[in-house]
Amino acid sequence: MPLIVRLVLFGLGALGALVAIVAAIGSRLPRDHVASRTATFRARPEAVFPLLASLEIGRRDDVPIAIVEARPPEHLVTRIADPNLPFGGTWTFALAPVDGGSRLTITERGYVTNPIFRFVSRVVLGHEATMAAYVRELAARLGDAPPS
Repeated sequence: MPLIVRLVLFGLGALGALVAIVAAIGSRLPRDHVASRTATFRARPEAVFPLLASLEIGRRDDVPIAIVEARPPEHLVTRIADPNLPFGGTWTFALAPVDGGSRLTITERGYVTNPIFRFVSRVVLGHEATMAAYVRELAARLGDAPPS
């Protein structure tokens, strides 16, 4: 058997073993999780809430979002509206006035059904990654400094 064929077969075997290990670890991780992220903005809750409720920030066309509950300007709950995705859950936005601005806490109560996605979500990306990107985009829309 030529060397190149053996190397390709070895590479495919190693890749298959890696996927199997990731799937095995992912299957042992909890399906459900809770994560949160807090940031402070110079804008008051009355200015921040409409941006949250518009559902435009962090928008991905392939993930439909629905508002479950809204109490302007301090409370909003959204959920992923497609039950056929390999992940889902809710985000609860809590806004509170603080020092002339506002403090936003986002709490994700989510689940990931696919064990490979679960591994990537928990170990590689972290459950807070999407919330961190959301907070950065929100700060930019408000003309605020990116939260640390």
